Amino acid sequence: MRWLAAACALLVLQAFPVPAAPADRERLAIATASLTGVYYGAGNAICRLMDLAPARTRLPCRIEETAGSGDNLGRLVNSSLNLGIAQSDVVLNTPTAAAAGVRVIGGLYPEVFHVVVRDWLREEDNREPSGIVFNIGIPGSGQRATTEDFFRVVGFDTRRFKAVLELDPAEQADAFCRRRIDAFTYVAGIPNTAVAMAIERCGGRLRDFRRQTIGQYVRSNPATRFYRVRPNAYPSLDETYTTFASTALLLAAPSLSDRAVETLVLSLIEHAGRFRLMHPAFSEFSPQTLVTGVDPEMLHPVARHIYTQRSLLRGTGAK
Repeated sequence: MRWLAAACALLVLQAFPVPAAPADRERLAIATASLTGVYYGAGNAICRLMDLAPARTRLPCRIEETAGSGDNLGRLVNSSLNLGIAQSDVVLNTPTAAAAGVRVIGGLYPEVFHVVVRDWLREEDNREPSGIVFNIGIPGSGQRATTEDFFRVVGFDTRRFKAVLELDPAEQADAFCRRRIDAFTYVAGIPNTAVAMAIERCGGRLRDFRRQTIGQYVRSNPATRFYRVRPNAYPSLDETYTTFASTALLLAAPSLSDRAVETLVLSLIEHAGRFRLMHPAFSEFSPQTLVTGVDPEMLHPVARHIYTQRSLLRGTGAK
């Protein structure tokens, strides 16, 4: 099963620490998210790629667990960490980050919006399920920001819920299985182990929405796009699941050097095949992914130069 492969991939990445480099070199520190999430695995994968860089450009690299996208942008703005991963829609809705000099290095994979509910729950398509306990994520997470934005745009009223909880992504699948919550959202790469566990073991299903509802949200947020989850991506998913996705962006703090950005971009391009194998969520990664779903105006100048040289960018925009 793909979700089991995802869990195994994360364990493999964690099992091999990145060797140290000389103390006088710039050190990369990547803001990720929950230990069980794809961001953490993505950060680990990037550090593994740094170990493959030529000795003269290789940089020591570590990852840090955080609350998620919003928290990561804050850490990049104040340069407490010099790299971070965040959802493209959260970046768009945080103009202070761009104003402070945070720049995009590249896109990594689609961040898919999931709504998991109990299988017995039946509701009208465009109405919020009333009388249930719903987890919307912790403050500072991309899950929380996107959920609140989606509810606002489509008119979901959280006052109709029995209760609204703020659980960390690492807690919510267990809470669902223990019946502490009846539904949760998640914005994550596919497949996601928490979503798979809730569906396969705990009587959950993905809540479907009409295309018009998804379209209403996508039109309101240019950093998102329609996304179709293929059948069998999750247990018991027999039909295509229509939702929306943003892009997981690798971001640079103002303090990160041009040389470090160059090393990161070239490593991702030259070792795209290796990166693709490091987690099932990266299975469609290619050099073109680095500019897909990316606002060209937010690209780091060094990254933009390399992408233009490699014909990944045409003029001032992405293909």
